Amino acid sequence: GSYHGLFLELKAEAIQNKKGEWRSDHIKEQAQIRERLADKGYCANFAIGFEDAKRQIDNYMNQNAMERRKYW
Repeated sequence: GSYHGLFLELKAEAIQNKKGEWRSDHIKEQAQIRERLADKGYCANFAIGFEDAKRQIDNYMNQNAMERRKYW
């Protein structure tokens, strides 16, 4: 489906440890904010590095382009 907008939190390295726990309280708080944004209809995620951010932005833009074409 379509979203209201895209929020990406850019990170240089992994945000979870090997046990799947958040690496810091700060990242845990950001994850909670991401969940609240998603609940409000936004596409919200972490991006690890440039390539991941680019991939997610491309996917988001392509998805929204497909949604817009339905109304043309």
